[in-house]
Amino acid sequence: MTVDGRVLEVTWREGQDWLNGRIFMSDEFPFSGRGAYRHMKAGDLLFGLWDVDVHGDDLLVHTTYSDKDDRPIFQADVWTPGRS
Repeated sequence: MTVDGRVLEVTWREGQDWLNGRIFMSDEFPFSGRGAYRHMKAGDLLFGLWDVDVHGDDLLVHTTYSDKDDRPIFQADVWTPGRS
């Protein structure tokens, strides 16, 4: 993940799978942001949305996307930049 002003650029690659997207942090609510991404997973191209809240060094990330069968998927994760 890289930061350019209020934009977080997210990239990941492992074998044939990859993900890239951008999160735009809010001007009005500086500890939150929204973004979109593309994800190649097992040969299927998926698209999704991120909602992000900053808590100290951690990002609480809510992800919404459709799987390859067009079922909606909702999940939440904690990202700590700089940690694998």
